[in-house]
Amino acid sequence: MTRKTNRSPGTKPPRITQIHVAADGHDRSPGSEKEPLATPHGALAAIRRLKKRSEPGPIQIILHAGTYHLARTLTFTPRDSGSADAPVTFRAATGEKVVFSGGRRIEGWRISKINRRICWTCDLPDVRDGNWNFTQLFVNGCRRPRTRLPKTGWYRFKDYVVASDQTPKWYHGPRRMHYYAGDLKRWKNMGDIRLIAPEYWFVSHHRIRQVDTKRRIVHFKKHSVASLSDEKQKCARYVVENVFEALQDPGQWYLDRKAGKLYYIPLPGETPESVEIIAPLLDRIVEFAGSAARPVKHIHLENLSLHHAEWQYPDDNPGSVQAACRVPGAIVMRGAQHCVLYGCEVAHVATYGIETRNGCHENRVVHCAIHDTGAGGVKIGHEWMPRVDETSTHVIRRSTPLPSATTVSDCRVHDVGKIYFDAAGIWIGNAGGNRIVHNEIFNTRYTGISCGWTWGYAPTATIDNRIEDNHIHHIAWDRVLSDNGGIYTLGTMPGCTIRRNHIHHVGCYGYGGTGIYLDEGASEVQVEDNIVHHTTNAGCFVHVGRDLLVRNNIFAMAQTQHVRPGNRGESRSIVYTHNITYWREGQLERTSWGLQRCEWALKHYRLANNVFFNAAGEVVFGGEHTFEQLQAVGQHANTWIADPLFADPEAGDFTLREDSPAFSLDFTPIDLSDVGPRQAGKRPVDHADLPAEGLHPRPVVRTHIERDGSRGIRVRLENVGRVVASGRLLLAAEPAAAVSFKGKRSIQFKDLAPGASQDESVQIRIRGDVETVTIESLPRSPCLVPMMLHINP
Repeated sequence: MTRKTNRSPGTKPPRITQIHVAADGHDRSPGSEKEPLATPHGALAAIRRLKKRSEPGPIQIILHAGTYHLARTLTFTPRDSGSADAPVTFRAATGEKVVFSGGRRIEGWRISKINRRICWTCDLPDVRDGNWNFTQLFVNGCRRPRTRLPKTGWYRFKDYVVASDQTPKWYHGPRRMHYYAGDLKRWKNMGDIRLIAPEYWFVSHHRIRQVDTKRRIVHFKKHSVASLSDEKQKCARYVVENVFEALQDPGQWYLDRKAGKLYYIPLPGETPESVEIIAPLLDRIVEFAGSAARPVKHIHLENLSLHHAEWQYPDDNPGSVQAACRVPGAIVMRGAQHCVLYGCEVAHVATYGIETRNGCHENRVVHCAIHDTGAGGVKIGHEWMPRVDETSTHVIRRSTPLPSATTVSDCRVHDVGKIYFDAAGIWIGNAGGNRIVHNEIFNTRYTGISCGWTWGYAPTATIDNRIEDNHIHHIAWDRVLSDNGGIYTLGTMPGCTIRRNHIHHVGCYGYGGTGIYLDEGASEVQVEDNIVHHTTNAGCFVHVGRDLLVRNNIFAMAQTQHVRPGNRGESRSIVYTHNITYWREGQLERTSWGLQRCEWALKHYRLANNVFFNAAGEVVFGGEHTFEQLQAVGQHANTWIADPLFADPEAGDFTLREDSPAFSLDFTPIDLSDVGPRQAGKRPVDHADLPAEGLHPRPVVRTHIERDGSRGIRVRLENVGRVVASGRLLLAAEPAAAVSFKGKRSIQFKDLAPGASQDESVQIRIRGDVETVTIESLPRSPCLVPMMLHINP
C-alpha cells in the first residue's frame, strides 16, 4: 500500500530557493554553493532581505559540515514564517554533520598543581567581570563533573533547628538545618557552592548563606521547596557541588568566579592540544518567538545537532514542585505553529531539550535524539493554567483557544536529569491534543512520561492526549527519587489513551517505581494493551482517580505489590478487566480492597475477567475476605487464578502459548513489534518525504449521570473534543434484580458538535429493600469511558 507523504499529491513542487552556509564562508557573500554565507544568523538575515523583495516559494538553508558557535540565540519571529506549501527549512547538507553550539571553546591552558594534583588552569576575564557563568564543562563531547561532596552517596541533615520547619507550606521550607560533624566547612567561595537536596519527587537547589561550624547549622539564602524530610522518616539527603577543596580526581573541574579562573584535572592521556573543551554561553540555542495572535509558522530544523546551553535557578528560586517544570528548554517554541524539528540531536544542555510554551499549536518533534540534558527531553507547556503556579489554585488565565497538539514521535530520549533530577523524559502540562508515540525513553532519574497538571478534578485543557507505542525502561533505576512511574498522570484528562507501551525496569528510592501511575485526580483515561514488567511497585497504580478503564494489559514481575486500584473511596476509581497479573515475589495488594466491608469495593472498583497468578505460591487477595467472598458480592466475575503460560517471563518474553487460559477470557495478544522508534537507520533524509500519519483529533465525549427526581436519572453527553462525535452507550444496574428501567436503556448520539451536549432522562424503579443501587454506563463507542452513579434509596 502506498502511504501518503507530507508532499501535496498531484501538484508540481514549487521552485525552491537555496541559500548555502559554510564555516569558511562570509556573511556578505551571495549565499551560493560556491560563495556561501558564514553563519546561521547571516542566513536568517538573507531570508529577511529576500522576503522584503518578493513572496518566495520554499526556502532551504543548506548548512555544510562544521560547528557554528552562536554568539546569540538564533531567533525566528513571525516575519520569518513560511507556509504549508513553502516552508523555511534550515537543514544539514546530506550526509554532513552540522552543530549549532551555544558554547565557547576554552583555550590558553596552563599546567600547574592544585591540591597535589596535576591541574590545568585558564583565565576567563568575562567570568571575572560578571558577564559569564557556567555550571557545565564538556571535554571532547563528554560532560565532565563539577567537584562534589561526598564523592559518592549522600550526606544527610541531622535535625531541624526549629521544629515547625518540619511541616511548612510549599516554598516555605527550612532556611537552616543542623548537619553532622565534618560534613560541611567554611570552604572557599561559599556563595558559589550549591547544596542539592532531593526529597520525595522534587529537589531543592540551595545557595549557602552561612555555615555555623560551632553549632553545626547551615543557613540557606532562600526557603526550601518543602520540609527537607524523607519518605523513610528521616531528614533529607544532600550533596554539595563546586567545592574548590574537593578538586582532586581526574575529570573534575572548578570555576572560581571571583578570580575568573577555570581549573580542570585531566584524564590520563589528555593534553591541551588533544582536547576540545567547551563551556556553554547561551541559555537558549534556538527560539521561535511568536504569540497566539502573531505566531511563527512553518519553520523546519532538519538533521542538525544543537549543543551547549546554560541555565540555573535564580537566587530567589529553590526549585520546582513537579517535574522540574520551572526549568526551560534549550530550544524554545513560543507562539509557534506547524513548526518541525526533524532528525535533530539536542544534547549537552543544562535544561530540557525542547520546550513548547503558550500559543503553540501542531508542532512536531520527529526522529530526534535528545540526551545528556540537565533536565528532561521534551517539555510541553500549558495552553491554559487553572493556577498561577503549582502552589495556588485561585486564578484561571487563558492564552489561546487552540490546543497544543504537539507531536513527539520516533525520538530517543535518554540519559537526562543530569542536574535537575526531578525532570521527566517527556512532560505535558495542562495541554491537550498531544501525540507522544513511538519513542524510546530510558535512563531518566524521575519519570519517563508525565502528563497533566491539576491535583484533583479542576477544569483542565488536558484533553485527547495519546501516549502510545512507546518503549520506556530503566526509569529512576539509580533510585534517587520517589513517587514516580514509567508513565505518570495528574488530574482529569478526557480522551487520554495509554496504549501499547512497553514499560520495564522502573525503580524508586522509597515509594513509587510503578509502571503506570494514575495519581491525584487522574480520570477518564483508557489504559489498554500495555506490557509492564520488572517494576518496584504495581504495574498499574491508582492513587486518587475515577472513571478509569484498565483493559487487556499484562502486568508482571513487580517486586512488592501488583495491583493498586485506589486509595480513597470518593467515587469509582477503576474498571479493571481482561488483564493478566503475574508475579513471583511480594503481594497482590498490601491493603484491603474492601476496606471496612467487601460490599464497599463495588462502589469504587470493578475487577472482572482477569487472570492472576503467583508463580511462587498462593494467590492471596488483600484484606480479610476470601476470593469466594469477594465473588459473592460481585467482584472478580469470570476470573482465573491460573498460570497464563508465558513463553519466558523472567527474560521479558510475554508471548502467550496457544493453550493459555487468558484466551478463554477473550484476551487479545499484544504485539510489541512496532513499539519504539520506527524506520531505524532508514528514515527519509527530508521531513517532506516522511510518510504522513493519522494523528488527527478524535471524538471525546464525557458522560455525566445524576439523579433526576426520586424516580429518574439524567444522562448528559458532552463533546469536549475538537471533532463531531457519534456513538452509543447502554445503562446497567447493580444489583440488577433490584432495578427496572422504564423506557430505553440504550442512548445514542449522532453528529454531536464540539462543545455541544445532549441530555436524556430515564425513569427507573427500585424494588425491594436495598441499601445502595449503582447505575453504570457501558460504552459501545471508543470515545466514551464507563461512568457510575450510586443511589441510596
